[in-house]
Amino acid sequence: MWGEAFEATWKLGIPVALLSWVMLHRLYFTGVITYDEDPDDLEKSINKAGRGGMVQSKWMQFGGGFYGAAALWTFFIMEMQQVLELLGDWTPVREALDDGLIAAIIALFVNQLMNFIDAIIWFMYWSGGGAHIWVWFVVAYVAYQLAAKTAQITSRLH
Repeated sequence: MWGEAFEATWKLGIPVALLSWVMLHRLYFTGVITYDEDPDDLEKSINKAGRGGMVQSKWMQFGGGFYGAAALWTFFIMEMQQVLELLGDWTPVREALDDGLIAAIIALFVNQLMNFIDAIIWFMYWSGGGAHIWVWFVVAYVAYQLAAKTAQITSRLH
């Protein structure tokens, strides 16, 4: 279990904390959310403010908050893995285009939808469906809460 907690911290916790801090710091700095707001109420304020920017929009598409940050990070990792695989082997692209442009576009859409669904169940992706799924949840939640508090504090310094 401790090994999995260490892995969860490096693969999910630290990236979620950094991603969350950047997004929340920007929202505090631009006045979308206020300094005296409870981090648990941030999602309501962010939803009221609307979607702003590509990353924030995708974050809110995944639900915002810690869950959205973990899903967004997972989505990013899955997409980057596929891009790197594609750069190494163009065969899937050629095969998709052999079936026609429309079929290739549909395949791309289906792939994006499957990645979105997999990102929503990010805890399964990271834990591999193992017995310690809760470790991944706890690590992501603690990372997000630390980032939210840090963003609140550091935004006041500017």
